[in-house]
Amino acid sequence: MNVNRFYKSAIFKWVFLIVLLLCVTVISVSIFLFNWYENNNIEMYSDMTRIALLNTSQMIEALDSSLKSTGFLATRDNDVARMLWNTSYDSWSHVELQVKLNNLRLIHDVVYSLYLVNERADWIVGFPLPGGLRAVDYSATIKEMITGDDAIVRIDTHTDPFGMDVLSYVFFLTRAPLEDDSFLIINIRQQEFTDLLEPMETIEGVLTVVNSAGTVIFSHNKDYMHKEFGDRSLIDQIKTGGSEGSFLSGRGSERALVTYVSCERTRFTYITETPFREVRSAANALRIRTIILSAVILLCGIIAAIILARHFYKPLRRLVEKYILNDPQRKDWISSKYKNEYELIEKIFDEIYNRTVSIDSFVSDVNRAIKEQKNTNENIENILDFIRKEYTNPDMSLDFVADYVDLNPSYLGKIFFDNTGVRFPEYISRLRIDAAKELLSTTEESVNHIARLVGFNSTTYFITSFKKYTGVTPAMYR
Repeated sequence: MNVNRFYKSAIFKWVFLIVLLLCVTVISVSIFLFNWYENNNIEMYSDMTRIALLNTSQMIEALDSSLKSTGFLATRDNDVARMLWNTSYDSWSHVELQVKLNNLRLIHDVVYSLYLVNERADWIVGFPLPGGLRAVDYSATIKEMITGDDAIVRIDTHTDPFGMDVLSYVFFLTRAPLEDDSFLIINIRQQEFTDLLEPMETIEGVLTVVNSAGTVIFSHNKDYMHKEFGDRSLIDQIKTGGSEGSFLSGRGSERALVTYVSCERTRFTYITETPFREVRSAANALRIRTIILSAVILLCGIIAAIILARHFYKPLRRLVEKYILNDPQRKDWISSKYKNEYELIEKIFDEIYNRTVSIDSFVSDVNRAIKEQKNTNENIENILDFIRKEYTNPDMSLDFVADYVDLNPSYLGKIFFDNTGVRFPEYISRLRIDAAKELLSTTEESVNHIARLVGFNSTTYFITSFKKYTGVTPAMYR
């Protein structure tokens, strides 16, 4: 047997196997990390954008409710109601009413104009002064844009008689607006509405606000303004997807992450379209770093494999030469039974390994199982008691509890799920939501205060979590 040739081939075989294993491992880990990071990026972008859109929706909803309340209360004012029902012109009453309407207009900074219109008496009073505008003409223009029979009607973006783009709130005295010949109208300049939403440019992507008819009333993309939303398939998908959500649309370079929030009260849908290449930019950077790291690991692996193979076979070669090759009888017997020294050494090590490892592994497994079962039963009760006492602590987390019981967080999460059937974050959230429900039912504390009492740092996250587990917001539950 050619011993030198055998050892060279053996070293080459070891190096090849180790390099192959490294390649497969690195490629597999790289693919997994890239896909995981990409999906995580999409989820992170979606969650951040959805929270920002919810905040925007709540801000606009609050303004909408405030304007409706102001207009409704104004029409119930005795002087205003009397003037709306009058059939004649009273200049002195008009002056007093002009002052009252101006004070009403100053309550809201966003109000551009406010008018009382009496078509029957053919007069208009309000601010700014209507000039030569006739009540009959203005009333006809407004009623052309009204559908339905509500006493309070919002007319989305249109142009008023003075050439200003406005959103209007119209308040009638009856639920027959097309038959009623007098009303109060509050106009908000489109620019004021736009100024409220301009700060949302910090949201990744293009923000667009669409009304129930699919008409764009605001967009960072000025080409969208006052037009129907370009992609009707997106609108259809949004309508069937619930009040909020996200999805990928388009193909190739045109792919985008679409995130939306719909508000039932204002009937506005807030949509952002973020180019998918921006969402993937961080993942692409990770892919480049992973390729470089893989190349370095592969090179180090090759060098390490060569060194290890040489060191591993060096004592074996001496052993074979001393006890086998130097004895002619043993050499002849081995030559007849094995092709080379490698098969002999492999057989020896297989026998040693099978006899020792099997016993050791069995004893170790039994001892570990007994110890883990005992510790698990004791720990789970301590863990649950600790959580029930500390769940209102904003720092409550898996790591926080793991430090308390001196366990690895991953192992703690596993035994917690195995013994309770519930994931740790969900268990904490449910405890906090149950406590919040009790406080909402039995106290007059504000939602913000209750959120902090039960351990939430963010009121927005509290509202989102509460709605997730109960199906309603805290205000609706109360």
